[in-house]
Amino acid sequence: MTENSDALRIAADTMRAVRERCPWSQQITHRDLVPYLIEESHEVIEAVEDGTRADLREELGDLLWQVLFHSAIAAQDPDDPFDIDDVAQTLTEKMVRRHPHVFADAVAHTPEEVLVHWNAAKVPRSARGRVCSTESRGGCRHSH
Repeated sequence: MTENSDALRIAADTMRAVRERCPWSQQITHRDLVPYLIEESHEVIEAVEDGTRADLREELGDLLWQVLFHSAIAAQDPDDPFDIDDVAQTLTEKMVRRHPHVFADAVAHTPEEVLVHWNAAKVPRSARGRVCSTESRGGCRHSH
């Protein structure tokens, strides 16, 4: 691994500079980036399935660039701005909540037990107390 612990910050700062000073990047919207996001996601999959470790590292970087780009665009939104730090904070809060066996007092000794915690944490607060199944055509029902 790299010794530069600020590599993510440097990448975010690089994206911010590109967004501010590159005429093409200044005009790009979230919608405009969708094809690139899809392409980079597919390239990560190809690297996982058929590439080398170096290919995977490069493609993960390209996918990260898309996340940084979307975050830079979002930071300029006049009504509801957020930046890469907000994205990271939201992600961290979600992952901590979904791993109570790591960050709280829940217990999970098997991957199956981990999935029970994960799936329980994924249920939106407003839907807790309901049982939903993608297999049932009736949608959600309240559990008792």
